[in-house]
Amino acid sequence: MRDNNTLDQVYCNIPGAYKAVAAPHLGMSDHISVNLIPAYKPLICRTRPTTRTVQVWTEEASSTLQDCFECTDWEVFKEGTDLDGYTSSVLSYLKVLC
Repeated sequence: MRDNNTLDQVYCNIPGAYKAVAAPHLGMSDHISVNLIPAYKPLICRTRPTTRTVQVWTEEASSTLQDCFECTDWEVFKEGTDLDGYTSSVLSYLKVLC
């Protein structure tokens, strides 16, 4: 950019994707340099971090649960073809175990 005249243009397929900021002259040049800064902020910068609690099972608890799964008659839980009902009854059974 020289005075109020634009010598070069930058094209992008996303309107408003960059913000132009004037930078200092390069050496003895009378041209003004322009820095293009992305206007888009990544999702990780726009959202707050979340804290989650993860339950880690001990090796003994995992072994006990596997033994329980092996001896369980899963046909008992089926109540027709309703997936929600089947899921609910299996989860209720697991809550009793834990």
